[in-house]
Amino acid sequence: MSKMSKATGVLVAGTCINLTIGVLYAWSVIKKALVADWGWTNTDASMPYNVAIVVWAIALLAAGAMQDRIGPKKVITLGVTLVGAGMILSSFIPQDSVIGLTIAFGGIVGTGI
Repeated sequence: MSKMSKATGVLVAGTCINLTIGVLYAWSVIKKALVADWGWTNTDASMPYNVAIVVWAIALLAAGAMQDRIGPKKVITLGVTLVGAGMILSSFIPQDSVIGLTIAFGGIVGTGI
């Protein structure tokens, strides 16, 4: 692989990684729908996001240590897998399960991001 191809690959990968953070920005839209369509309170609808932020901050520390041991490619692959799996799982959560969405989105997606 040429230096230019490798640099382009790193640039594209970095851009895609930063786009995963956009999932957190989208929560304001999701929260409005949870309140309006599912009848959740603002507190309940904020819980998955709040947990995701805390879990994300803690997972960053663990990911840094893992990256030193197993390399960034494996850590990124694990993160992407967790984000995808968490989002898919979140789509199956019943509308009255604040705890379920908090675990799926807050815990799993938050760890992956």
